[in-house]
Amino acid sequence: TRIVHAIPTGQIAIPASGATTLQNIFGAMAVDPQTNLVLIANAGSNTLTFLNMGARQPVQISHIQPILASYAVPNSFLAQATLSTNSTPPPPALPANSFRILGRGFSGTSLKVRLDQMPITTPGLVSFISDNEIDFSVPATPEFPGGPSQQAPRVFALDVVNDLGNSNVTDFTLIASVDLTANCNTTNPQPAPSAVAIDEQRDIAFVANPGCAVAGMNGTTAITNAGTVSIVDLNPTSASYGQVLKTFAAGVAPTGVALIPRLGYAAVTNNGSATVSVFDYNNLASPVKIADVTVGTAPSGVAIDQDTGIIFVANTGSNTVSTIDLTVLQESTPGKLTPKTVAVDAEPMAVAIDPARKIAVVTALQFGGIGSPTAGVLNVINFSGATPVKSSTQSLSFLTAIPTGIAFDPAVKPAVFYVTSSFANFVYSFNPDSGSAPPFPVGINPTSIAYNPNTGALITVNSRSNTISVVDTQTFRTRATLAIGSQSQFAAAVHSRTNLAVIADQQFNRLLLLPLPK
Repeated sequence: TRIVHAIPTGQIAIPASGATTLQNIFGAMAVDPQTNLVLIANAGSNTLTFLNMGARQPVQISHIQPILASYAVPNSFLAQATLSTNSTPPPPALPANSFRILGRGFSGTSLKVRLDQMPITTPGLVSFISDNEIDFSVPATPEFPGGPSQQAPRVFALDVVNDLGNSNVTDFTLIASVDLTANCNTTNPQPAPSAVAIDEQRDIAFVANPGCAVAGMNGTTAITNAGTVSIVDLNPTSASYGQVLKTFAAGVAPTGVALIPRLGYAAVTNNGSATVSVFDYNNLASPVKIADVTVGTAPSGVAIDQDTGIIFVANTGSNTVSTIDLTVLQESTPGKLTPKTVAVDAEPMAVAIDPARKIAVVTALQFGGIGSPTAGVLNVINFSGATPVKSSTQSLSFLTAIPTGIAFDPAVKPAVFYVTSSFANFVYSFNPDSGSAPPFPVGINPTSIAYNPNTGALITVNSRSNTISVVDTQTFRTRATLAIGSQSQFAAAVHSRTNLAVIADQQFNRLLLLPLPK
């Protein structure tokens, strides 16, 4: 049974922070799985209400928890999850019983704990404790071909079966952690990964590490404070799945990364050196820097149009967008990469591309003048002609806060852009044709966004609530909320074929490979 606020019982109205209108706040709710009663705290009337949800399942799972905190994912709040053994460094081996299944009805005979409908059969990995508790562990290696194991990231559908019946199904997740500190620098390596992009043809991820300081080149000038880029294997069938394949120098403070797989080129924005490094990675063992292209001040967000090969760079410090045509590198005599510049609103930060409309949408700020508030704005750049131009008729200032992330959805008609509004705790669905932008709620202070067009799943990384929201874009309802580590800034991308979220964790200098709920 699922309980929602259908009636505003005991609601109380208080002003939200920074707002002049009143917001309705509802009382908290808790469910007792033993009695199937809901306890509702009525904030407005200072009372408690009990609600009986009716008959219970004979066998019911309430939740899963680690027996020791060290068995969970370290430095995170991820519930019902543990590390896969392909993590780096490898996690300690789990004991025979490392997680508790809490609920009721476990006293029946023929007890089985199943992962994706496959029972755990190894003796000692499942232990009956009481009618309310079963302890278990995931097999370290498959018990049979294709069986469940701890070897790689995966979301298991876990249930309990006995002679009384089948329980409800709950998720249990294996997450891979990828250490990024190697090849960073020799003393106190702090890569602080800031961006991630995925090449789905080669099943690899590129990660920008601005905190590293290694020897490199800025154009023709040797430098000692170059950041790095790491390539991570995302191929589930590879022996090196979840491993760093290569780390190489970029410019100073690499902040954004974008890929064009059909050409095998990567574009990395170097926030500290006002350049974009373009790499040829067709040979993954030895990526080659083609050029450092000088752009505007403090370049941050970057995207590449997969059809035309044009790079779009948001220059946060100079209020411009630079465009770079990569196709000149495919000529019989490769040409020089030369940027063009388009003026936009203040502090452009993120960019996404619609190849069909031939537009790029850039997030920025708009200053309202004396006495008027600053607002987020979307600038639409049309690149259907020889020279990209800003479309003034499609620039909207409906956002109430800094839009820090943007993603394009080609799967709906008409195609839209999803934009985070961090201070308002919303994501807006922006239709460039009509200018409409209906919002839908996510977690607190969403800063990063990623989208899987194959499943319609949108994820936002919410820095203040330390959560990841998984939203179904067909209904704009949150399907899952996943807790992550505290006080971190995260960037994210989703592999659309495997539905794997790749999340850069700045605070703990790692990449998290998080399979999304099915």
